[in-house]
Amino acid sequence: MSDGAYPAPVFSSNVAQTRKMVVRAGVMHRTVLFLGALTLFACKQQSKAPDKAPAAPPQEAASQPAAAEAKGTTPDSREQKDGDGIVRRGATLADGDAMTVAACLDKADELNGKTVKVTGTVGRVCTKKGCWFTVEEGEKTIRITAKDYGFFVPAGSPGMVATLEGSLEVKTLNEKDAEHLKSEGAAIGEDRKEVSIVAAGLEMKKL
Repeated sequence: MSDGAYPAPVFSSNVAQTRKMVVRAGVMHRTVLFLGALTLFACKQQSKAPDKAPAAPPQEAASQPAAAEAKGTTPDSREQKDGDGIVRRGATLADGDAMTVAACLDKADELNGKTVKVTGTVGRVCTKKGCWFTVEEGEKTIRITAKDYGFFVPAGSPGMVATLEGSLEVKTLNEKDAEHLKSEGAAIGEDRKEVSIVAAGLEMKKL
């Protein structure tokens, strides 16, 4: 060693390395904090986003056209007819031939409680509401009422041809019911026996 020269301190290099490590640690710490803040912000934004409603399944096209508006379902609308002048009430009639009034009456006991399809000329009609009418063939008569009191017929129906379908009933009326029907224009015999049909559907038209 020459005179006046001092050796470099050994600890200087260690201090420099320590400073570098501290700086790197500080950078990493700030990076971690920054990434953590970004993650927290993203989570908050996602939680605020409204949930999307599930898409509704596509609707299938109707296989049949909508049913026509029912007519004559109240006493006040009893005069309603279709555009072709035909009075249609209740359900659509099934295909097949209709029995005559006479043929139906001849088999009344056998047909009691069964569904029948009958055609005949309209005779009497309830004068108050149109809630019943009769189909006739000569002197033979069957009184017709609507299922579930579901329809009413025009006051001017007598003379029209009616085809109807419903359940046939054979019964003996009590005195009160017989007198009530007579007051509405029905022809009830002394024995009060009656053959009637509770119609689910009917059509009336002029000859």
